Amino acid sequence: MKYTISTKLFRLSDKDYKYIQKLAEKLLQFIPFKDSDYPLLEIVLRKNKKKSLKVQPLHGHEAADNPVYYDGKLDLILPKKRLVSKMLGKTVDEAIKDGFDELFRELETYKGLHFGSDSEYYDHGTVRGRAEEYFETSGPFSDSERGLKESEEN
Repeated sequence: MKYTISTKLFRLSDKDYKYIQKLAEKLLQFIPFKDSDYPLLEIVLRKNKKKSLKVQPLHGHEAADNPVYYDGKLDLILPKKRLVSKMLGKTVDEAIKDGFDELFRELETYKGLHFGSDSEYYDHGTVRGRAEEYFETSGPFSDSERGLKESEEN
């Protein structure tokens, strides 16, 4: 898997980089196909400061209503679809975890839709076949009720 990491207004620490690398490897294990070059992951992280109210803090202290937060997006490019998830957190770790959790949920939906072998249902053919048999043979009415309906029509 190839991935790019872009940051704005801060530098990513080695610890955070290793955490992203570990989650990207875990993500690669859940992808149904094993071409290691194809899935592309783009990570964009931004450091933001909430705008402070017009209250002046005391000398040497930061305003209590001026916290720093991190947001961004994860963009996973797969065949047939592009999966995008947003991330938001008070720390870099929290934002990364939030984004990857959402991406894992979207990947489960993607696998169920585009890969029949990874669906929750064991075999889609048997579900469809059983439904057709049900409506051809018995249907919603039993044979005795069907006989009554046919005699009423004649």
